[in-house]
Amino acid sequence: MLKFNALGGLRALLLVLLLALVCACRADMAVNADESMATISQPVEGSRGWLGPAYWGNRLQDWRFEAGRFVCVTPQGWLPMRTLHDLTRQVTDSAKPFKATVLVSLPPADPGKAYASDAGAGMLIGVGNGQMDYRSASIVHHWQGYGAGLFVGIDGQGQAFIVDNQQPWTIGTGKQDNSANAANATNSANSANTNPLPPRVRLVITGQRMDDQSYALTVDARDASDDTLISTAVRLVEPARVLGNVALVSHPGTQNKQARATAPARFGFENWSVLGDAVTHSPTQANSVILGTQYTLTNNILKLTAQLMPLGQSDPLTAELQIKRGERLVKSANADIIAPGWTATFRVEDWDDT
Repeated sequence: MLKFNALGGLRALLLVLLLALVCACRADMAVNADESMATISQPVEGSRGWLGPAYWGNRLQDWRFEAGRFVCVTPQGWLPMRTLHDLTRQVTDSAKPFKATVLVSLPPADPGKAYASDAGAGMLIGVGNGQMDYRSASIVHHWQGYGAGLFVGIDGQGQAFIVDNQQPWTIGTGKQDNSANAANATNSANSANTNPLPPRVRLVITGQRMDDQSYALTVDARDASDDTLISTAVRLVEPARVLGNVALVSHPGTQNKQARATAPARFGFENWSVLGDAVTHSPTQANSVILGTQYTLTNNILKLTAQLMPLGQSDPLTAELQIKRGERLVKSANADIIAPGWTATFRVEDWDDT
């Protein structure tokens, strides 16, 4: 049952409305009981564009939750740096350590397709430099710029990398230098330019304060089937650079558009976690399935439309409007949720506006 408030100005009264998606939307989240304050939770079932209350995808239509994982599904396979931010967890203390892990794989729709050598999958660390509101930071994608974070992951040749996303960078060429203190990368995979990546790669990113001027980031890329080390990279950064949002990244590479269109790198992600004393969990920063509402009141007829996140076709598409009277919630109306617009419009006659 999902709540929202609408300040209607109806004779200066606050209308407290509750929209209950009868589907329940499977917005419930799986959380490890031992790490419930630090592990990013994921929806447990379903296939839908809405990724869950803790997440924001860029662009929204470029991501889906399906087959137990977050998958980049943009039809424009050449679009760079598709990101998926966690709204409720940020790195807030650069004096303390953290550990972030995720399983990376090809999405189900693209089995057997090779990655471009300069494709990349991983995470953005430190989006916003601790100076941006988490909501502003959550729309960072595509372009480099101030506060755009550090891109940490593995490229299409199986090379781990850590590059500064505040300035132009290059991956997939055997070097990831875009600053004087570029990552020290070693690669234990074979050096062939065919696609050395196994079907599933486990990325382990750790951060540790070294001294007043430096914070060490390390990324290990391992074959998820047997934990064999594929590649590793280390980079020292200014401590403030790790502060802010953490986001998943699916990057198709910058090679010619025709190659990217025929073999787009649209990565899938599962078992995503961010742990450590450096991480703050703020559940109140979660989003809602309800994006907003609009209403009119004329001749005691209330018309109210709720704009929802994109649900799944397998979800029961019915919404219920309830009115709070005293301490009780009273059912006022039902409405079908219109797909693909994802709106629910209610009409209530004989509305008491007193």
